[in-house]
Amino acid sequence: LKDLKGIGMGYPGAVDYKTGIVHSSVNLGWEEVNLRKIIEKQFKCKVGIINDVDAGTYGEYVSGAAKGARSAIGIFIGTGIGGGFVYEGRIMHGKNMSCFELGHMQLVPDGPLCGCGKRGCFETLASRLAISGSAAIAAYRGKAQYLLKNKGMDISDIKSRVVASAIKAGDNTLKEIVLEAANWIGIASANLINLLLPDIIVLGGGVIEAMPSLICDQVLKTAIGRVLPSYNNTFKIVPSFHKDSANLIGAAAFVKESSGI
Repeated sequence: LKDLKGIGMGYPGAVDYKTGIVHSSVNLGWEEVNLRKIIEKQFKCKVGIINDVDAGTYGEYVSGAAKGARSAIGIFIGTGIGGGFVYEGRIMHGKNMSCFELGHMQLVPDGPLCGCGKRGCFETLASRLAISGSAAIAAYRGKAQYLLKNKGMDISDIKSRVVASAIKAGDNTLKEIVLEAANWIGIASANLINLLLPDIIVLGGGVIEAMPSLICDQVLKTAIGRVLPSYNNTFKIVPSFHKDSANLIGAAAFVKESSGI
């Protein structure tokens, strides 16, 4: 470890980039943890802590699907939904902590209860958990026979690749569920385009990796149908280039840039 110059980390929660303090994480339960201090003490090197989807978006901006873009938005669909925004090379964040918590945009007033305690959040409609929950119900009702036979109704076993395999095997109800989730992603994307007009939106995370064409095509179709007509043909919506490595690449690039190593 003597040659170790720095460590970059992407954390799924609200992070203060200056201090390295994790203020909160809905899906992991951490609050007010000085993660940078802990890692620096252990490894004796520079440490940069940023939000995980900020890291993923930055990774795609540095050398992936968004390379060369003036502005890029990342929407990463996993257990929850995270977002990141890079504008002219800078990761956008608030005064004291990360922002762009897309998963908690409220799209449906008084909709499903979210892990954050609010209702109608984006991630209750289109996250892997939302898709898996609907898939489990479909299996219980006998409308997803391949899924029922091979994985059952336990939501913890219904991963994105399992859903993709079941769709290929003919569980068309699951395809409808995924397309509905993609439609919500498209609605959220259209809102972001109307607000920020990014050059590109990069879709990442396990759900996208398992079903890139099925989801991205529907997201683009929905977004085009909902943005201002003058905004059509000004943006792209594409899957992540680096996939699982986007977070690692972005976190490493961040600590290198911010620490001057």
